Amino acid sequence: MKRLFLTLTLVLALPLATLAALAPDGGPPAQVHVEFRFAHAESGPDREAFQLDGATWHLDPEILLDESAFALASARRGRGDVWHVEVILTEDGARLLGEITTGNLERRLGMVVDGKLLSAPIIRAPITQGRALISGNIGEYEARRIAAGVMARHAVQSD
Repeated sequence: MKRLFLTLTLVLALPLATLAALAPDGGPPAQVHVEFRFAHAESGPDREAFQLDGATWHLDPEILLDESAFALASARRGRGDVWHVEVILTEDGARLLGEITTGNLERRLGMVVDGKLLSAPIIRAPITQGRALISGNIGEYEARRIAAGVMARHAVQSD
C-alpha cells in the first residue's frame, strides 16, 4: 500500500508543481502552439523569416509536426542552467517524426513556439524512439510554460 501511495504522489506532484510555477494567480496555464518546419539560410517562395541569435532563418510554410503529436511534455534541466522541454510523442507522432528525420538527414528542422523560433538544429540521425527535445535559449520559466501549455491543450481537447 505504501508503494502505491508513493507512486501516485510522484505522478501527480510533477504536473501540479509545473502548473503552480506557471499560474501564480491559480488559473490554468495558457495553451501553446508548437510547429516543426524545415528551416533554410536562404529566402524562398512563401518562406517565413525568423530571427534567432542574430541570424535570419527562412522556414517553409508546411507544418510538419505540431503539439497534437505530443502525448506528454515536461520541462527538464540540462547541464548548467540550460533548460529544454522533453516531449513524448503519440504513436502517430513518433512514426511521422521518424519518417521526417529519416528522409531528411543534414537538413535543418525549425522549432517554433507561439510564433518564436527557438532553434533550428541539423538533423544528424533519424529520431525514431518517440521522444524529442525542444531546446534553444530558454530558461526554467519558459521551459515550464511550454510544457504546461502543451499539456493544457491536451486537457482541453480531452474534455
